[in-house]
Amino acid sequence: MATRKAAPIATMQGEEDWRAREDMHSLKRAAEIQSDPKRHAAAKRHAAKEADSYAKVAQSKPAAKAPMKRGAR
Repeated sequence: MATRKAAPIATMQGEEDWRAREDMHSLKRAAEIQSDPKRHAAAKRHAAKEADSYAKVAQSKPAAKAPMKRGAR
């Protein structure tokens, strides 16, 4: 008796369509933000703060290990 393969749950075409639709929404929002000087300036300020925060994390060193108590496992 021949066996049938199960149909894939999600098709590649469906995922590509979804990604294209999401990318379109992202580009639309970016254009809206860039055309509004106040929003664009606020977004740039926020991005600069985030960049500073990430730079601090990237430059941080791991904390020293605390000594273990005797008999503790």
